[in-house]
Amino acid sequence: MKQNIILIIDDNATNIRVLVDTLKAHSFETVTARNGIMGIKRAQFSKPDLILLDIKMPNMDGYEVCEHLKSIEQTRDIPVIFISALIESLDKVRAFSVGGVDYVVKPFEEQEILARIENHLQLRELQKTLKDKNRQLVELQHETLFQLNQAYGYFVPRQFLSLLGKKSITDIKLGDQTEQNMTILFADIREFTTLSETMTPQENFNFINAFLSQMEPIITNNNGFIDKYIGDAIMALFYNADDAVQAGIDMLEALKNYNTTRGRPGRPVIKIGIGINTGLLILGIIGSKNRMAGTVISDAVNIASRLESLTKVYHTPLLISESSYQNLTKTDYIRLIDNVKVKGKSEYVKVFEVFVIDSKTIRASKSTTTKQFEQAVHLYHDQNFAEAQHIFLSFRDDATAAVYNQRCQKFLNIDTNTNWGKIAAVIKWTPKLSVGHDLIDQQHKELIIKIKDLIMSLGNEDREDEVGQIIEFLKEYVIIHFDTEEQLMQEHNYSGYLAHKIQHTCFIQRFAKFEKDYKANGGRLYLTLQIQEELVKWLLNHISGTDKKLGIFLKKLDCSNS
Repeated sequence: MKQNIILIIDDNATNIRVLVDTLKAHSFETVTARNGIMGIKRAQFSKPDLILLDIKMPNMDGYEVCEHLKSIEQTRDIPVIFISALIESLDKVRAFSVGGVDYVVKPFEEQEILARIENHLQLRELQKTLKDKNRQLVELQHETLFQLNQAYGYFVPRQFLSLLGKKSITDIKLGDQTEQNMTILFADIREFTTLSETMTPQENFNFINAFLSQMEPIITNNNGFIDKYIGDAIMALFYNADDAVQAGIDMLEALKNYNTTRGRPGRPVIKIGIGINTGLLILGIIGSKNRMAGTVISDAVNIASRLESLTKVYHTPLLISESSYQNLTKTDYIRLIDNVKVKGKSEYVKVFEVFVIDSKTIRASKSTTTKQFEQAVHLYHDQNFAEAQHIFLSFRDDATAAVYNQRCQKFLNIDTNTNWGKIAAVIKWTPKLSVGHDLIDQQHKELIIKIKDLIMSLGNEDREDEVGQIIEFLKEYVIIHFDTEEQLMQEHNYSGYLAHKIQHTCFIQRFAKFEKDYKANGGRLYLTLQIQEELVKWLLNHISGTDKKLGIFLKKLDCSNS
């Protein structure tokens, strides 16, 4: 059974100790903070079930803390019980006015405060249940309205019906499905957000519809059909890879003409990225009796989407997977450009560039140097960065080669002997890292998990916003963790406090440098190496050395007090 977490915010160490002992004796888990600012941070990260809050504290009193907690979405609903020596009615009235649910006067009776805590925890559970029920009712209402608005929305492409063996849309039923080997095409407008910011809502819809109207006939003319529109993106299905690749080429050619004829001068040029992959798909009907939809379920879809996103990385508009390449009857003007790891897949995927849409000069150059280019790609993946760069530099006006040249240079500037395959495996929690203090050990585990997540996100080339979110979480969590350790050291007059705090400051500075380099450089493998060399090694050494000493001290202290 999950223990309820109680956050105690009080500037008096004795008060905290009394409350902690009382609550732990009754199976509550406790988190503590010695001032209001730290209390707010702990509330956000610890997500307690209830808060015990002192009023008279330096810098930020209990009333201000409570007001701040009630202004934050994630802490707004946490019940706050004020515990104070103030006995005036006005003090109590103010406590309730800022959002407190109860008020206990010091010194308090143990049984009284436990009864009040239990009462408010039960009330909170009831409020949660009521809130969930209300949310479910609202969701049900929205779903019903949505289904009514979509009463004529049982649209499934004719080809989709044919694959399911149905003659009419009235014949379909929930759960109809079939397996087919098909080719998926993903197309997406580049920098659509930037484009849309210059347009009104109506202009946005007009723009998207005009663009899609140009692309849809090309797909159908090449024996494909559109499975779905996803905002400004298109997902289309083809019976063979040849038709899909030809559709991609025709879409890019049509876009050239569209950009020259789409109206007034000064409009930005539209660019798109296209990813194509071939694989086994499950096509079927999902939903409910009131709302059905045709859909495709397969890892092959994710790979096609991933390839589309990689067109931005390699500055080329059309990429295909090895499975599509192997199913082509003609492979002219196609070259291997990378071997990438796809999120959620254990094996690597070979990525090929279709460059038939390049200018005549560039197309001829790429065609005659395909073998040399692919040799350089293999050298790069074998970590022979100097040899690979030498070849990549020989390709003029080749945007993809320029990307590789920059990568090679970064690695040559760092360390050409690094074993890249072992980077993500460097950091892991083991019992040897335990310092013998439950809270510190738990925070160390969470730090290690998050740093490993960061390494994997960089290695998988996740979106910048996803990587940025992990970095922001780590930055905040590191500060919280260090504050926890420093507070324990101060409370127990630990002699190594100053030296320990200096090490904490050093790590925060290192992390700030890493974040700055990430924003400035964006080199994925470069950043992963920097984590390994600067952050991971420092953290593991700090835990196994400096933190272990603190753990031994705290353990001895607990033994002497027991």
